[in-house]
Amino acid sequence: MGKLFLLFECALGYTLFSRTQNEEIGQLESSVQEAMKNFKTFGKLVKLKSFLPFSSPEEALANATSIAEGTIHDTLRNFLDTNLSSMKGKKFELGVCDKTLGGKISEEFGIRCSTAQNIFELMRGIRQHLKQFIPQQKFTNLVKGQQALSRSYSRVKVKFNVNKVDTMVIQAVSIIDQITKDLNTFSMRLKEWYGWHFPELRKLVTDNYQFAKVAIALNDRAVITEEKEEKLMEILDDSELVEQIIKATKSSIGMELTPLDSVQVYALANRVEKLFEYHQSLESYLKEKMGKIAPNLSVVIGQNLGAKLIAKAGSLTSLAKYPSSTVQILGAEKALFRALRKNKKTPKYGLLFQSTYIGKAYQKNKGRMSRFLANKCSLAARYDAFSPITTDIFGRKLQEQVEERLKFYETGIKPRKNLEVMKEAQEQLKIMTLEQQQQLELEMEKDDLVELKEEKKKEVKMEEEKDDSDSDDSDDSDDSDDSDEKEEKKEMKEEKEESDSDDSDSDDSDDFDDSDDSDEDSEENKKSMKVEENENKKPSKKTTSTSEDSEDSDDSDDSDDSDDSDDSDDSDDSD
Repeated sequence: MGKLFLLFECALGYTLFSRTQNEEIGQLESSVQEAMKNFKTFGKLVKLKSFLPFSSPEEALANATSIAEGTIHDTLRNFLDTNLSSMKGKKFELGVCDKTLGGKISEEFGIRCSTAQNIFELMRGIRQHLKQFIPQQKFTNLVKGQQALSRSYSRVKVKFNVNKVDTMVIQAVSIIDQITKDLNTFSMRLKEWYGWHFPELRKLVTDNYQFAKVAIALNDRAVITEEKEEKLMEILDDSELVEQIIKATKSSIGMELTPLDSVQVYALANRVEKLFEYHQSLESYLKEKMGKIAPNLSVVIGQNLGAKLIAKAGSLTSLAKYPSSTVQILGAEKALFRALRKNKKTPKYGLLFQSTYIGKAYQKNKGRMSRFLANKCSLAARYDAFSPITTDIFGRKLQEQVEERLKFYETGIKPRKNLEVMKEAQEQLKIMTLEQQQQLELEMEKDDLVELKEEKKKEVKMEEEKDDSDSDDSDDSDDSDDSDEKEEKKEMKEEKEESDSDDSDSDDSDDFDDSDDSDEDSEENKKSMKVEENENKKPSKKTTSTSEDSEDSDDSDDSDDSDDSDDSDDSDDSD
């Protein structure tokens, strides 16, 4: 026998184990079971060859779903290629737990896969001692990974379309049937109990719901007030019947109720009334759900009976997969097996007997009508289960066919062929899809307009915010400029003050100089006056020369004045 490899998948990744060669212990199940008790002995029997961990929980979920569906994921394909490619041409065998996965691996890789009993025992031992085989992975991580993978895998498997939930319909119709039975029992007990006090009311009010309401309104028949008459009128909406009830209360032969008895009767009547109201709410709920889940089946056979067929089949898809002969006898399984066991005639209908079409047909045509109705119900269920569009167009056309067939059994008028009816249904479906597309386009245009308006509003708001921010920035810059100007003015003022202080010092010194210069100028003026008088006495010919001399004298005087002023300045400095 060649080498044996074991492919073991867990929540952390793929592992490939190799069984040690020439080990007779691996051939026996009892020996493997004994070896599994201790890791030392089992570790000699099986050794880890390779381990590929999953990179993310999403990858783990994808591989788990592919294994459950019997397909090979890319991760597993690469893992087998890298580890078993070197074994090509050699005799070896790969042990797997799933037969379908083994078949896929053998088809794609040409590897012989085994699912013998000893393989399962070895896999069980690997699962038991996995934490010792993979020491780098903590045991807590393994447990957390298994829990997370199980939750995500279950969530994927249970994932469903909210509008196609047939389980809600199954539960609702089951509760309706149970409440209907309970209401019949409670109404019977209420009539018997209240009949001891007012026996004539049972013949006057036959409806169970109205009887419970009237019992609540009357309570004690001996006391009749205007309020009770108004309540009876609201309940019954028949003035003659109300008068008959009032007359019957006056001449009733019933016994009187004690206060304790009246409390219990009132409580039972109140409970019956609430149960009827709840029953009505459940029926409206069932009608709404069936209109979304199985609209065609609801149109053909009714919401209540269609829900019963779905509940009997287990789901809408199961009902759609049934042939029409099975749909015809759903609900009559006991009678069918009894007939087969006793070699008698098989039943012609099961739940379909509750349909109005079966009741309208003659006795000789009931079997034929039930077979035809089962055929149309199966078609309607297939439309509802597998059609991507939820519409009742096909159901209405199938209903027309059922009515035409019923007329054919009664009058002999030939009905239309199924091909013609389905063509009409397809044309109506095309028209409906076009209308829906137009409505969707209009809605999209409206949404686009609304989005454009919102975008424009946002742009306007953004512009306003920008303008506000710019104005704030300009104000801040103006404020900063003003502050700079103020600082410059302060500096100018300080400089002016400093310059003024310097000027005042210079002016003081100049005042001293000016006083000395004024004294010298007065003396010079006196001398010049004397010179002018002397020149005026001289002849005019000598005017030019005198003028020149005067100029020279002035220059000399000026120089002398400057020298004198310098000397005076030096004297002042020395002082």
